[in-house]
This record gives sequence, C-alpha cells and structure tokens, in this order.
Amino acid sequence: MMNHLSQGNFFDSRSIPIYVDRYVHSEGVASHYHEFYELVYMESGFSLHITDGQTTILTSGDVFGIYPGCRHGYKNPVHAVIYNCLFTEDAISDELKNIRGADCLRAIFNNQRDTGWNRVHLQPGIRSEVSQLMQAMVKENHDKALGWEIKLKGHLLELLIILVREFIEQDKNSKNGKYFLTPEFYKSLSYIEENYMRPLRLEDIASTVGLSSDYFSKIFKSMTGLSPMEYVKIFKIAKACEILDCSNLSVSKIAEDIGFIDNNYFSRVFKQVVGDSPSHYRETIRQNCR
Repeated sequence: MMNHLSQGNFFDSRSIPIYVDRYVHSEGVASHYHEFYELVYMESGFSLHITDGQTTILTSGDVFGIYPGCRHGYKNPVHAVIYNCLFTEDAISDELKNIRGADCLRAIFNNQRDTGWNRVHLQPGIRSEVSQLMQAMVKENHDKALGWEIKLKGHLLELLIILVREFIEQDKNSKNGKYFLTPEFYKSLSYIEENYMRPLRLEDIASTVGLSSDYFSKIFKSMTGLSPMEYVKIFKIAKACEILDCSNLSVSKIAEDIGFIDNNYFSRVFKQVVGDSPSHYRETIRQNCR
C-alpha cells in the first residue's frame, strides 16, 4: 500500500512549514506521496529512483524536485547520502511564485513533464556550495535558535536561486551547442534502461540518437556526471541488488540475466560498485531483515 505523508508528519503548526534533514539510505524507501514540495540533493552514492512508475539512476550531485501528489520512492541505494528539504508553498509564497516563473524551476517542480528526469546535475564547484547550504539548513532546523525560521527561509530561497542559475547556465550551454536537453537524450536513457539485460555497446547506444560515440559520450557525461558505460554498469548492478534481495537465483544466473557473460567479471564489477561481493551482499541484506 502506498504511503501518504501529510504535513503533520514533518511540520509543527506553530512554525514555518520547512523541514530539512540528512539521511544515509541503506535500504529502499517505499513508494509514497505527500502534500508538500520536496527538494532532494544526492550528496554521495547512487540509488534507483522511481517517479510515477519511471525508473532512473540518481548519482552524486543530482538535485531534483518532487511536486505535491507525485508518487516516488527509492530502490537499492548504495552508499547513498541524501538531503531532503520539505516545504509548502505557503512557506515562501510570494518568492516562490516569482521564482517559479522561470522555466528552470518550472521544469523541476512541474507535474506535466513526461520524463522522470526533472533534476539538475550540479557541477563539482556548485556541489560544495549546495552541501554547505544544506548543512546550515539542517543545523537551523535542529537547533531552532533565535531567528531560526528567518534564516531557514533565507537559505531555502538561496538554494532555489542557485538552482535557477545552474539550470539557466545548462540551458545556455544547450543552445550554444555544448550539449543538449532534447527528446533524443531521454531516448538514449530509455534505450539503456529497457535493454540493460543484454550486453550493450557504446556505439549501439549512440546510434539510437544518430550521434558519434565520442560526441554522445561528451553530451551524456555533461548531463549525468557519468559516461554512458558507467551509467550502464551502475544500472545493471542496481538491478542485480534488487534481484539478490528478492529472489533465490544463483549469482551466476543473475549475472546472466543482467547481461554479464562472465560471472567472475560480474562479481568484480559488483564489488567495485557496491564494495561487497554479491553473495555477502545478499547475506547481509537478509540478516538485516530478520
């Protein structure tokens, strides 16, 4: 059954409706929806994220928005550290109204988008700024010192402005031909995620959008922070984690099912990504569930 999270789960009716915290995700989060906005910053690690039935990978440096009523959840997080900022429109009503006039935040907090990729991938320099800002928000939220609501609201507005500027910069780069935000890019993601169970080659993925391998790789990495083949590898391993968790299939069968011809190579890649062997990962997950 899908969880419904109300404002009362997080906000004190006597205080400003903004809540911020930092979480280490060691297990998935069931599909849920809520009555407020959610801004998520992926500080480190990776996780599968399901939004209204669509699955994508979240990696370090991703920021994305969840609008009220949107169904979403997390599966198979690996070393995932996430900041969650929850707020209602009333918290920053006048300011949010003005900021949402920009295409960038409308793209992040828009319930009409036809893709789950309503997020911004931050460049390394911006990530440090966002991490420090989120840490300051967590401190204000926890300490509740004199004037904390004013500071918390100010930090949230600053965060939204950073996202506006970053999205505008990415859009400018797109129009200048440095990379693109087009249906073709999303088509390549769909191709990977629909064909992860077989061996995939870079040239095959690039050909689905009619680009050379080199140019496609440059575009893909600028958008996701990963090369196409790194994305493929992580997506496969995330799926392997899911199968290890919910089935009794052998490791060799799982490797075969997700497109690894060599079981030993699969185990090496799994340990490289997850930090553990497939067998020990399964054992640990099941011990934690007892």
